[in-house]
Amino acid sequence: MDNKSGNSNCQDRSDLLDKLIKVIGKDRINLIVGDRKFIGINWIKYLKVNNINYCMRIPKSHLITLKNGEVFLISNLLIIKKERYFQDCMVDG
Repeated sequence: MDNKSGNSNCQDRSDLLDKLIKVIGKDRINLIVGDRKFIGINWIKYLKVNNINYCMRIPKSHLITLKNGEVFLISNLLIIKKERYFQDCMVDG
């Protein structure tokens, strides 16, 4: 990407992924992996609407709501283990 700021936004990422899908097809994308700077409601919505699986690293200061409705501060979940993996959860509501 030609991005002088060093950071991409949702539109940059969506446009790039759309181009990639046109070249290789969506069925060849198994999972999008993103670091803490690749989160955001519009980006996650784009992935969900397009049925693209993703795994995102979330900053410690965020709240996570598990499937059972329990809400935790991520930093509290990391006291027990340095890494935790959750599926089908909600971040910051």
